[in-house]
Amino acid sequence: MIIIRVQDNIKLFIKKCISYNIDLYEIKYEEDYILVTIKESDYERVKKLNYYSKIVKYKTLGKKHFILLLRHNLYNIILLIFFISLITFYSNIIVSVEIKHENKEMIKKIDTLLGDKKIKRFTLSKNNQELNNISDQILAENRDFLDFISITKTGMKYIVNVEERIIKTEEETKERCHIIAKKSGVITGIEAKKGITIVEKGNLVKPGDILISGEVILNEEVKDNICASGTIWANTWYKVNIKYPKTLIETEFTKREKVNVKVYDRYLKKRLYENYEETIMLKIGNLRLVKQKEFIEKETKLSDDETRKKAIEAAENKILEKIGHNNTIIDKKVLKETINDSTIELELFISVNESIGEMIEYELRQPTIPESSD
Repeated sequence: MIIIRVQDNIKLFIKKCISYNIDLYEIKYEEDYILVTIKESDYERVKKLNYYSKIVKYKTLGKKHFILLLRHNLYNIILLIFFISLITFYSNIIVSVEIKHENKEMIKKIDTLLGDKKIKRFTLSKNNQELNNISDQILAENRDFLDFISITKTGMKYIVNVEERIIKTEEETKERCHIIAKKSGVITGIEAKKGITIVEKGNLVKPGDILISGEVILNEEVKDNICASGTIWANTWYKVNIKYPKTLIETEFTKREKVNVKVYDRYLKKRLYENYEETIMLKIGNLRLVKQKEFIEKETKLSDDETRKKAIEAAENKILEKIGHNNTIIDKKVLKETINDSTIELELFISVNESIGEMIEYELRQPTIPESSD
């Protein structure tokens, strides 16, 4: 079956086809022509009978249409099949093993252990269950120096996270130490484990003040020296300056993505997306198979209240990143605010419930020599 396009003398064309028993299966009227579905075997006969009309093939239907479409796109289809096969093969090959640890000797030791379990470059990748089993085996066999190990597959490489077991020796244990204040604040909580607590809740302390003493004193005389330990919480204060934009630009990925071939900085297919994120799927010399994911940038205009709220949240995060997220913000106050066309600038006073204790070693007191009487 084919669809033909007929122009000029349309009524006469239809009448003549009917009179000669030529089947017209579907007729679609356009502005100055019609589209008619006929048997392909009738095409030459229709053209001869209706010589006064302009008749051309418009579309082939059925299996022949599929064959023509396949033939027309044969190069793209072969290229796609080739790269899918290539990707399927190479995506299961591990090209890199990254061990995350600062100690080079530890990295070498772990690399040897992984190699014994076939976790190395240029081998077929293992599934998550196999990787978990291997991690458990390595940990169980090396408890003397390993505290944690995990192996994850990311793309074509293994990422190995390692935590070394820290074994405290007698030499590392401090004989005598105080817990002192590392900053000013008002004491809010005391958790003393060893030593003599010097401060109470509500006391104002300054940097260097002793909070928990390692000296055990009886009748104004030092009877023993230990290493004090514990946590002292205090209300501390910070002043923060922050500038925050009134317009937020957010990136949102669409569902559109394509695979492209890149040689140096040139692409086999033309660029389709204005904004896209590109990741390398396969690299062979200067030839790369890349995936391009389209994204759009959305601008969101914030009101002054929304901008102020986000600026305060950003200031709180800035403080907690500096002192640690185990501490708690208990109050904040805007000291100064400047509203511009595109930004809001704030000066904030932030109060934090913070661990302020710091361990320091101290020297033994010199014994007091009693005065002799004449």
